Amino acid sequence: MRWRVAVMIAMAVMLGAGALLCIVESSTLYDAGQRVYVGQNQPTLAQQEAASRLFQAGSALQLLSTPFAVGSLLAVVGVLMVLAIRWRRLRAPAPSR
Repeated sequence: MRWRVAVMIAMAVMLGAGALLCIVESSTLYDAGQRVYVGQNQPTLAQQEAASRLFQAGSALQLLSTPFAVGSLLAVVGVLMVLAIRWRRLRAPAPSR
């Protein structure tokens, strides 16, 4: 039973790290796309298309972060459930004969 808790904790940490990575990279892509429009009067068509692709990639990463975050939360809830079951078994009175 202990290995299950360890696997669930590892899964929660990995999924949480994946969600955080997606959010950070999404923000970086949005900033890079925004820099095209800052400091110039009128960006060229190629620059506008590149900025549009950066915005689209940032949006895709934001969408991808949602399942990672939900999976991480579910893994944490699973760990808490396993620990609650263990606690209940430890606190249960010994069966009488």
